[in-house]
Amino acid sequence: MEIGMKLARFINDIARLQGKVDDIDYKLDLCEHLGFFPKFTDEENYILFSKKFGPKKFAEAFVYKIINHLPKDDYDTRFTEENIEDQSKVRSAYKQKISPVERASSHYSYEFAKIPKIEEE
Repeated sequence: MEIGMKLARFINDIARLQGKVDDIDYKLDLCEHLGFFPKFTDEENYILFSKKFGPKKFAEAFVYKIINHLPKDDYDTRFTEENIEDQSKVRSAYKQKISPVERASSHYSYEFAKIPKIEEE
């Protein structure tokens, strides 16, 4: 988890230097160009992250920090599989904050990692 958050901070820092820290598309393009994972969204605009990118908690922490880049939005390191399974408070907080979504068996996806649709005029 810690490595995932540090890698996400690296991507966010590059985006910040380019004035694009709030630009999710830019950060996803950067991840693709660096060879982390291909940029991929489904028909409902969920961003799908390849499971080949890394272990579940590494990818989860990375994705959370890429999307939620502000210092106050840290990924909770209590969200281990054991804590989620054993502690109902942690499980509730995890479901509320992370909200994993099953979109594809070969990809991770999360409710917070959904690109808002742009309304066409």
